[in-house]
Amino acid sequence: MTFKSVVQSVAVAATIVCFAAEGRPADADPEGSKSHRIFLGAGQSALLFNGGSDGHFQESGIHTHARLGYSYRLARGFELGGDVTSFPYVLGDSYTLPAFHARGYASIGARDFVEIGFTGRAGAFVANSVSFVWVGYSLSVGPNARVWLADWLGLELSVDGIAASGGMTRSPPDANSYARDSAGLVAVAGALSLVFRL
Repeated sequence: MTFKSVVQSVAVAATIVCFAAEGRPADADPEGSKSHRIFLGAGQSALLFNGGSDGHFQESGIHTHARLGYSYRLARGFELGGDVTSFPYVLGDSYTLPAFHARGYASIGARDFVEIGFTGRAGAFVANSVSFVWVGYSLSVGPNARVWLADWLGLELSVDGIAASGGMTRSPPDANSYARDSAGLVAVAGALSLVFRL
C-alpha cells in the first residue's frame, strides 16, 4: 500500500460520508457542545529500527502505519487524549506505540473550519520480533492541519517525528548473539486521518 493509495482511500471515504450527510458545513461555533474527538488514520513512514548488529534486527525504509485515538477538548484551542500508533508488519517485526497526547491549535476562517495545530506525544514502545521483545518509551512531536467537512466530520493531515527506545524483556534459551539488550526506533510519519467530533 502506497501513501497515494492511502490518501485516495481516505478521501473517497470522507466524500461518501459527507454526501450522506448532505454536505452540511461546519456550524459557526460547533465546539461549544462537541468536545470529543475520535480519529482513525493511516499513512507512510520513513523508519529506522536498530536492535542488533551486523545487519541483524535492523530495518529501514518506507513502511505503512495506522493510528487510532481519542481526544477531549479541554478549552478552545487545546485538546488532551490518547492514541495507539502501530507499524503492524515490518519484515516480520511489529512496532506499537501507545501514548498520551496534547494538541494545541489555532482556528482559521469565519466558521473556524480550519485548524492549524501541533501535537506532542509521550508513551510506551513495544518492538516484537519473532524471537525477541523490547519494551520502553516513545516521544513524538509534529504539526497538523485539520479541515472540518461537516460539524461532526473532519480530515487531518499530520507529520510526526518519532523517537523510541526499549530494553529486551524476552529472548529464547539460545539467545542470538546479534541481538542487543536495547533497541531504538526513529521515524518521520505522514498520515491522513478521519476525525469524528461528538
